[in-house]
Amino acid sequence: MNALILHTGHGPLQRAIYSLRAPTAEEVVVGAPATPPGARFVLFLAWDARGVPVETIFALARQLIRAGLSYLVAWGPDCERVHDVFDDADIAENPESNTPETDTVIMSTWHDDESLEQALWFALYSAYPAVSYESETISTVAAVVANEPWAQAVEAYLGDLSSLNKVVGV
Repeated sequence: MNALILHTGHGPLQRAIYSLRAPTAEEVVVGAPATPPGARFVLFLAWDARGVPVETIFALARQLIRAGLSYLVAWGPDCERVHDVFDDADIAENPESNTPETDTVIMSTWHDDESLEQALWFALYSAYPAVSYESETISTVAAVVANEPWAQAVEAYLGDLSSLNKVVGV
């Protein structure tokens, strides 16, 4: 069962903050917050994607891009591959994003050498989408797939950003 929780009216970058527990990757799309037409979101995705077929990751990425994804922060085992597949999906969905004349790329980062806290902090404080999407990006969604301890940690930090800042040393 997935749970979507609004943690604060506005987060560090004046974005609404949501957390999402998803038992499967498919549930991330079902649980993602509905955004008004034209609105976009940053996604912190904590997922152990080892063994997950590329097709599953690609399908998730396409659905999230269509739902308004403007920036992906991938964390967890195999997050670099998740990042790469999301980039491929961006090119498939928005071929113009792969040309130097446009600024419509869905930004993405992977954080395989950082703690959950550092990657979450990055999503909240440093994930700036491409200029074309910056003003439309109104929320950050922290989604955890199939890992209860991670989900509990994320929800606790989102409920107390000062403790997250303390853990990462800011």
